[in-house]
Amino acid sequence: MESSGANPEVIHGTIHYGDEWPYNAYSGNTTTLPNNTHGDWNEYAVEWMPGVIRWFVNGQLYSTKTSWYSTGGPFPAPFDVDFHLLLNLAVGGYFPGDPDGTTVLPQEYIIDYVRVYQESMGPPGQDIVFDDMEHADPFNNGWFEFFGGGSGGLGYSDYAPQLVGGSWSLTANWSSGSSSPGYYGGFGRTNPVDISGLTHFTFWINPDAGQDYNLEINLQDDDNGDGTATPAFDDEFQYVCRVSPTGPCAIAGGGWQKVEIPLSSFTLDTSYMYGGNNVLDTTPTGQGGNGQLINVVMAMISNTGAPTSFLTDHWVFENQNAIQAVVDIEDAVLHPHHDGSAASPAQINDVIEVVVFGASTAGWRCGKSRH
Repeated sequence: MESSGANPEVIHGTIHYGDEWPYNAYSGNTTTLPNNTHGDWNEYAVEWMPGVIRWFVNGQLYSTKTSWYSTGGPFPAPFDVDFHLLLNLAVGGYFPGDPDGTTVLPQEYIIDYVRVYQESMGPPGQDIVFDDMEHADPFNNGWFEFFGGGSGGLGYSDYAPQLVGGSWSLTANWSSGSSSPGYYGGFGRTNPVDISGLTHFTFWINPDAGQDYNLEINLQDDDNGDGTATPAFDDEFQYVCRVSPTGPCAIAGGGWQKVEIPLSSFTLDTSYMYGGNNVLDTTPTGQGGNGQLINVVMAMISNTGAPTSFLTDHWVFENQNAIQAVVDIEDAVLHPHHDGSAASPAQINDVIEVVVFGASTAGWRCGKSRH
């Protein structure tokens, strides 16, 4: 993640991979800060997970990468080993260009805090796999379809995300036939499960390029305990996942991506199911609860009239309740002194040496930074 003095409001997020120079490769994306805010306090973050890297500025996702290669090993190499975290104010070089008579010096790079988090997935076996798609037979395993202004349907594919380890995924292909935007239809699965103590719904998606649609994800619960989802007696909770060439939920054409949604982000939707107790229930009535999850449903709403087509795999309810701060360096100020001398080596070593990248999930947040 970097910016240049010539265009300080443009923030780059880039991965470098492939081979040693000159056979290396790189790819990335940019975002632009609002006018004249690059010198204000801004929070920059990178999430590094197996097979996916995401870039954020002030909490807004602006780049996701799920595809790369390395001559040094199989995917996800080279991003499967320990890395250093380096904060650097550089002068000259290929990226910004060499300074000239118009360059203003000295400059400073002020950092208020650096925080590194490691995700703990909770006790082994606590996660609930809603479906791993390995049956390759959706309609004999609780899956169903429904249709609005479009046609299409479910299928299956032998192309699955490498990091999941399976062999099969579902295919979802809906279109209007008339290039009209709107509600096309959707699909879901009936699988009553107790998700007590779990915090997130996650799934993998591989959306086709050039599309723009809202994927409405609905959790339907069985309030009256009759084993079915009945609109007059039960309710549902919805999260809208925008899929487009720029996301933010998933990148169209971006390859396999893991989407993670906190259960707390699902909101009550009474447009279809309206008779429940308006609470996202997790515990079955037979165990003293008010109901339990019975269906997970996805509906596709096209924003442009283009088809909505994607692969999906490995729907899981996870416990991400324990997100551990590996290191929190508060009030660290790293910048060249005004007399031109180097910043304190002790401060720099604190950042580089304490942080360990290489756990199964890690991310860094360099917050309230200005330069």
